Formats: sequence, C-alpha cells, structure tokens
Amino acid sequence: MYLVTAHEMRQCDQYTIEQMGVPGMILMDHAGKAVAEAVMKRFPEPKRVVVLLGTGNNGGDGWGATRYLHFQGWIVDLWLVGNEERLTREVRWGRKVVR
Repeated sequence: MYLVTAHEMRQCDQYTIEQMGVPGMILMDHAGKAVAEAVMKRFPEPKRVVVLLGTGNNGGDGWGATRYLHFQGWIVDLWLVGNEERLTREVRWGRKVVR
C-alpha cells in the first residue's frame, strides 16, 4: 500500500479532475462508497453510526458514506463540524443528495 501526503492527494485529485475529466463530485462519491464498504465489512449487520462532517471536500466523502450506509439499513446521525456557509460546491451537492 502506498500512502500519500495531503498535498500529494490534492495533486492527484487535481490531475484526475483537470486532466482526466472526472468531476470532483464523482471522486467524493467513490470515496464515500469505499468508506461505507469498509465499515460494512467490519460490521456486517446494520447498526447506528455517527458521521462527523467537515466543510471541505473530505466532508463530501462523508456525505457519500452516509448515503451508502443509509441505503443498507444503517441509522446514521450526522454532525457538521464547522460553519455551513463554508461548504464547498461539491459538498453542497453531496448534502442535497443525502437529504
């Protein structure tokens, strides 16, 4: 497994979005799905979970994870950490999809 720094990950995301044409919202959705799948693998039976969401794009990953867990029967409590006005465009989209 290869780990990258936060700066390297931003560069990877930027390259994928700008050079490969994959929208950031799609990247967040896939990240959220991967998180949800990892949680469900660890805990096969639906449970109650708390998801802490920030205002940046990692928060968008959290909205995606929330959606996938909810669709699988999980009870999801959402907590937004930060000012709602600072949500990025992509995170606002992810939030709309969950509501």
